[in-house]
Amino acid sequence: MGELKTTTAPKPTEIKEQVSLVEHINIVCCLASRAQFSKKFFEQTRTNLAFISNYFGLTEMESVLFCVILNINLTNESVDLMDIARLVDCSPIEAFSLKPNLNSLVKKRLIKICENNGNSRRNRQRSKLSMVEYYISDELINSICANEKYVPQPVRKTSSTIELLATLTEQFQEILDGTTTLHEATFEIQSLLSANSHLQFVDDLNQELLTDDLQLIFLAMCCEYIDVVDEINFSQLMSLLYRNDFPKQMKMRKSFLNGSNPLLDAKGLIKIDIDAFRCTGCADLTDKALGMLLPNRRIGYPQL
Repeated sequence: MGELKTTTAPKPTEIKEQVSLVEHINIVCCLASRAQFSKKFFEQTRTNLAFISNYFGLTEMESVLFCVILNINLTNESVDLMDIARLVDCSPIEAFSLKPNLNSLVKKRLIKICENNGNSRRNRQRSKLSMVEYYISDELINSICANEKYVPQPVRKTSSTIELLATLTEQFQEILDGTTTLHEATFEIQSLLSANSHLQFVDDLNQELLTDDLQLIFLAMCCEYIDVVDEINFSQLMSLLYRNDFPKQMKMRKSFLNGSNPLLDAKGLIKIDIDAFRCTGCADLTDKALGMLLPNRRIGYPQL
């Protein structure tokens, strides 16, 4: 009788290498349901989370949240903190404390953010946990399913103010086309400005300490100026930028009409003739703003 051949069990590392990214994510998602972020859950998924964290460059908690959001996002168009709290069965306080982790995932360009302005996928009263919603791009989901390495596109660095404005114009166009939300575009614009802090225009802009809304309006007017070199139809600009948030649109219009908007006298970046503004809705950039935008321009003829 010949010797019995013994089979050697594969090593744990060999087993792990045979498991795809999708399988690691699925295991985490299955175990995360009603797990309440317990110590037992993290012990059960330690190997899976290590793989996902290493794959995307995430912390352990970021990996958990990414898996949970992906799981919900496959059946819902967006995910908020309330959805996450329901799935893992954690308290509202604990869910709200996850925001820094979610912000990190946004900065790492693995999830995208959109603001709930009352036109949500669900007809419900807004709460602190449902004001901001997240989703994962189709491109990333497809790459995960195909087990292909996903490399987020880097924020574009430009060599001149005009090139920066051309890139910003693309973001504004996406708002107008409805292919991105105002909130998401604002995040992308902030990322663009951070990546192009070497430009004098961006440095000057940062020194003005504008809120996100005021900065968005000013940049939109700069883009319009470069495009048409004429007065900007402010009313039309407000209608397009805030078409999904009428109360904010009216509040912004009122602040320009009563002269209280900081972009007017306080910052001196925009000028309007109140009587003409009421009739035509036209506004213009001040000499200060044009100096920031085109510091070497000849009077009346911007040097592009």
